[in-house]
Amino acid sequence: MPGIFGLIITDPEKADGQPIFHAMKQLLFHRPWYEFESFVSENVFLGSVSIHSHKVETITVDGNEYTVLIDGHIFSIRGSLETDGQGLGRTIPERIARLFVSEGISGLHNIEGNYSVAIYNRDNEELIIFNDQIVEGASTMHIFGACWYFLRKKAISFLPDFDAGLNWKGIADFFNFGYVLGEDTFFETVKSFPSAGILTIRRKDNQIKSQKYFHPVYSERNVDFQTTVDEGMHKLANSINEKISDGDHIISPISGEARFPDHPWNLASSGRRISVKPITYGQKFSYEYKNAKKVCEILGIDKHALVEMGPEESPE
Repeated sequence: MPGIFGLIITDPEKADGQPIFHAMKQLLFHRPWYEFESFVSENVFLGSVSIHSHKVETITVDGNEYTVLIDGHIFSIRGSLETDGQGLGRTIPERIARLFVSEGISGLHNIEGNYSVAIYNRDNEELIIFNDQIVEGASTMHIFGACWYFLRKKAISFLPDFDAGLNWKGIADFFNFGYVLGEDTFFETVKSFPSAGILTIRRKDNQIKSQKYFHPVYSERNVDFQTTVDEGMHKLANSINEKISDGDHIISPISGEARFPDHPWNLASSGRRISVKPITYGQKFSYEYKNAKKVCEILGIDKHALVEMGPEESPE
């Protein structure tokens, strides 16, 4: 998967940013439908490769310039700028910059969506990178006279200075659990950037600081099973309605499993006049397709499509 990537050159005599930045882009830009946005200022190189890129914007807030890159989709932004009406007419990058300047780290939990964001303050030569409360994957490392950050390790693994020393604990975790625990990765010098993480890189003094802006709080409740189910379905419906708030034509996957009809059911009963196109992956004779087709008939959705996938497609 693509995403936000880039580098900050702290010692121009040890590294040339332009060819490295171009090579990073080429490694991530491996599908013709990807979009690319970039920002280059002196020795700071920021880029975003995505299926849906927001335009890079530079906004002036309180006399400082902030350049904002966004990867992913942001559904809503809560906070004082939304309640007092001042946020109307502003772009999402501008609203994020103003929210961050006015409320700091504490305001980031008001941003809803699946995203990674980079904000560069040119006046202070400070780069802020943060992601949503669920996604993980951005990694950081420090190599010689340059600070690199990226969403996929292949974006820098081609560098001659890349330290490919293996982290055997991370490899053991993967074979035992199917994923790597904590901040470990397959490489000793590469650390995982956690969900709800915020990374601050200051070019002036080459400082790197990583922290979290959100920690989940759990509490026990004495409620019956049906109440739990009802609350869960209510939250699911609200989440789906929030995600489709700016769309009229919705594509929804549906399989023969018991849990998958929830999505098209919520879409069909959302109360909005939207076009729902459910898609099932598989083969016509499979129960996956037959069950999904029956669910669509019950819901009154007549645009059910099948993307046939057989053994011959497995190698691809």
